[in-house]
Amino acid sequence: MQLDFWTGFSKPLESSSFGAQQPTRNFCYLPVGTGHAKISTRDAKIVLTAPTGTGGLACKLSVSPMIYQSLRNERATIEAALGFRGLQWGSTKSATRIYRELSGGIENRSAWPEAFEWLLDSAEKFKEVFAPRIRQASLFGPP
Repeated sequence: MQLDFWTGFSKPLESSSFGAQQPTRNFCYLPVGTGHAKISTRDAKIVLTAPTGTGGLACKLSVSPMIYQSLRNERATIEAALGFRGLQWGSTKSATRIYRELSGGIENRSAWPEAFEWLLDSAEKFKEVFAPRIRQASLFGPP
């Protein structure tokens, strides 16, 4: 079911600012779009997830600890620019993520168009708000 979901998501993704991407069975990685050669997907990427079962949809920004700290320093400004309620910030030794979630899984195929729209809108907004800040953080480090 997950592969069908991500295959279906590929079509709206093609006409987005991300262009054609190859999702995997469990998630979809998207470039942040910083336009900066020094920033690899290890440093910053958008990860979309849609687990089966009780898990909900998620749009996550996965970044290096250095970039995360710089973004964390701008948390209020970023959250205002995104306009999302319930944005979550998390940092562990192995992962630094900023994300939002939507309850509900992918079992109801008739709800997929709304799920695709939520994921794509979230990812586009993440790209718009985070890309310039990530570019700045990667050039100068945290303030």
